[in-house]
Amino acid sequence: MNEDQRRPIVVCEPIQVGPAHAPFNAGLLMVISAAWPGRIEFWAEPEHSACVRELLPSATSERFTFATHTPPPRHQPAHSRVGRDGVEAWKIVRNAVAVGARKLVLSCGLPGTVIGAKLGLASVVPSRRPEAHVVMHSVLADVWGWRSRNPLRCAIDMTGALHWPTPSGFRLIILEISIADELIRKLPAIASQIIVLEHPIAETLHQPGARRPGPLRVGFLGGASRIKGFDRYCALARMVAMRGGGAAFHVIGKSEPGAVTESDMAPLASRPQYVPLDRPKFIERLLELDLVIMLHDTEFYAHTPSGVLLDALAAERPVLSLPNPLIDSLVARYGPIGPRVANLEAAAEAIAHLDVATLDQPEFSRYRANLRRAAESRRPAVLATAYAQDEKVADNGY
Repeated sequence: MNEDQRRPIVVCEPIQVGPAHAPFNAGLLMVISAAWPGRIEFWAEPEHSACVRELLPSATSERFTFATHTPPPRHQPAHSRVGRDGVEAWKIVRNAVAVGARKLVLSCGLPGTVIGAKLGLASVVPSRRPEAHVVMHSVLADVWGWRSRNPLRCAIDMTGALHWPTPSGFRLIILEISIADELIRKLPAIASQIIVLEHPIAETLHQPGARRPGPLRVGFLGGASRIKGFDRYCALARMVAMRGGGAAFHVIGKSEPGAVTESDMAPLASRPQYVPLDRPKFIERLLELDLVIMLHDTEFYAHTPSGVLLDALAAERPVLSLPNPLIDSLVARYGPIGPRVANLEAAAEAIAHLDVATLDQPEFSRYRANLRRAAESRRPAVLATAYAQDEKVADNGY
């Protein structure tokens, strides 16, 4: 191991607490450990670190050390959050420099995180700068949203943050190829900052030996919000019941106040939980499903990676979906992963005519085979090679 490899790689979760995003961060740590030798430090809120540690393979445990990072409070006006996030990111960069880090990965980026990381790097002489990568999750969708006419507010929104001067070594990690392509079309000036690291799948799920008896079980995964299509899911359950379909509609995710009414949820076989399920229970219930339903907001999820989709891939559960750019991208590379429908009426017709026997037909076997191939392409060992190669591309920073 050379002198540079003796310096740690620091991965910091600057925002999340508790179990949120733990599967992603575990996958990210596994990708980094496969891509580069040496020690990896994970800085995060203690409960979050514990959730991540549980998902890491024991064979790699000696590579990781864990330290406490306390995220700033989230319940503040937007301009206050940007300032706090910026100061926090600046401190994280400076702390990474202090421990001699050769790389720093901020695993969740908001506008303030991007600005603070850039300012933090700029405050360090180039010879001591770590390479700094910021992972972009759902907030990246703001680039395609409404912008204020106030130039000061524009300077600190997501589009403004991405256009701040970029010091050498700074990169944005985009989690889907299709999203990276759209971002470059929208903001071509930042193309040199972008690395694509497809959303990793850390877990290997062990399929149950036999299907549990009962009707066809379909499911909604994740937070039961309108943007994820929970209102459409409830409407779909009612439409299938009116057609005489026997499918049981389940929900595996946390309730979101105001998304639907009690009467809307009447056709469901199970309801959203008030407290998020722990990961083992979530996986157990996911593996009981026969079909995952994705009715997400098409415009929002054109620019947002979906952990729910990755869970379906890992579980090899076919996905029935409305038009969806993320699924279109997967289908173009691996083939169909489930029934595609144009609208709710077509979805209701499709589900009303499905039964348990359908699961053994060749079409569903092909769906599962394509899901398996797509999932294997997201394994950390596979992603590590591409990440390490992309990271070597020269940048135009100062």
